[in-house]
Amino acid sequence: MRFEYPGGVEETERGLVEAFETDVLPYVMKHGPEIGESAMHGDGDAEETIRRTRLFVEGVPELRRQNYGLLVRALKAWESKERT
Repeated sequence: MRFEYPGGVEETERGLVEAFETDVLPYVMKHGPEIGESAMHGDGDAEETIRRTRLFVEGVPELRRQNYGLLVRALKAWESKERT
C-alpha cells in the first residue's frame, strides 16, 4: 500500500484500497495538473475528484466505499468533458 490510512485498512477493505491504488490513483496523479486547473476554473467534477481523493485517503474508514464510488463518478464526468 502506498499510503498510511488513518484507522488502518480492514481486511474486507483491502480489495477496495488496492483498486484505488492501482486503477484510480495513477490516473488522478497523471492528470492531476489538468484536474487542478479545471478545479481552479470552477469545474465541479474536478473539485469533487480532488475532494474525494483526499477523503478516501485521509477520511473516515467507514466512508471509503462511498468516497470511492463518488470519486469514480466525478472522475468519469470530468474525463467526458475533457474529451469533448
